[in-house]
Amino acid sequence: MSNSTLSLDNLLTNVGGEIRPILTRALSGSELNQQDAITLFGSQGFDLLALMAVADQLRQQQVGDRITYVKVRNINFTNVCYTACKFCEFGQPRGSSEAYTFSLDEVVDQAVEAWEWGCKEVCIQGGLNPILGGDIYVKIVRALIDKLPNLHIHAFSPFEIQYSSQVRGKSAEYILSELK
Repeated sequence: MSNSTLSLDNLLTNVGGEIRPILTRALSGSELNQQDAITLFGSQGFDLLALMAVADQLRQQQVGDRITYVKVRNINFTNVCYTACKFCEFGQPRGSSEAYTFSLDEVVDQAVEAWEWGCKEVCIQGGLNPILGGDIYVKIVRALIDKLPNLHIHAFSPFEIQYSSQVRGKSAEYILSELK
């Protein structure tokens, strides 16, 4: 395809009827809704090329060619999980020779090590380990904040929040408010 074929105007002219108004709204600065996003996820062919071109133009308007990154360390504090689901693919039953659980101090030590390496964020997740109890999530966050108050903490899957909520008999909203 030539550059003229891939121009934004040409791509928008050739996109499907359902896609064009969504992309036009995006280019005008309007916020897209959930149905718009669902429609765009199905884009193929010229529709997909037009979506990519619009996204690139919006990125260019917002940040130009500036590229940034964040150094992050993933800390999986336990792989013991009773669900045997396929969400993470690393869960192990309690008693497995491959099962592990880090102590609170070990989790903090790993975060400190990450901070010393220049990481500004940690991602914390683990299995649903019944031995640890539902308050382990709050304990981890509080220990990390106490030790590294400027560290950004990205933590816990919806499964972990639901599990904590269920085990502790508290709402998910309450659990999330504790983690702030």
